[in-house]
Amino acid sequence: MTHTEAATRESDEVASHEPSHHDPLHDIDGPKTTYAVVGSLVVIVGLIWGMSHLYNIIVQVERQAKIGDIEPKELNRIRAEEHAELNGENPDRGSMTIEDAITEYLKK
Repeated sequence: MTHTEAATRESDEVASHEPSHHDPLHDIDGPKTTYAVVGSLVVIVGLIWGMSHLYNIIVQVERQAKIGDIEPKELNRIRAEEHAELNGENPDRGSMTIEDAITEYLKK
């Protein structure tokens, strides 16, 4: 064995004991990876929480716009009919008001 071969073989042995820059067992930095994973989870959970609250607010606004703010036409019609009935303005039942009906009932 020549002097050059011995030096090459010795440098190969030294190099095989040192971690390579492309060694997958030594590439991962534990604390940085942990912080990245935990930070990502916190951001994802925060976004889901915020979006769920935003969704609830949107649902409430839409419900108010579609149900609460609309003039109840049928309810107003029924109230007008009941008001007319109690004031004796219903042509099918005569012209007796509710007060007259109560006093007549109490006389019996």
